[in-house]
Amino acid sequence: KITNLEKGQVYKQGNLFDFLRLTGWRGSKVLYFGDHLYSDLADLMLRHGWRTGAIVPELESETKIVNTEQYSQSLTWLQALTGLLERMQSFRDPASQQILQDWMKERQELRAVTKNLFNPQFGSIFRTCH
Repeated sequence: KITNLEKGQVYKQGNLFDFLRLTGWRGSKVLYFGDHLYSDLADLMLRHGWRTGAIVPELESETKIVNTEQYSQSLTWLQALTGLLERMQSFRDPASQQILQDWMKERQELRAVTKNLFNPQFGSIFRTCH
């Protein structure tokens, strides 16, 4: 069992209460890095006022995807389609309604394609909903 912390050493697999006991640190004096948003980061930030940083291994691959020409073009067209759909809502004639339906289908397909560039089940880690 560890009874004191030594400068320059790295410690792992501890727990919050032992850490607080050993250091006496409170609140924003602590900068904690973790890889699990809920168990490592959210609780410590919300309950104890710690500053937290996330270790996100998926970030490297997602950054590469976001910087591809395919993703850039898909996202640009997706935003354009969304704008067109918003502006066309007031047109009620059959021809306009057919165009709206076609664009909505295309937008749905494009959203699926861009989501599948990342994790097919969850999409990008930067998105909160799909």
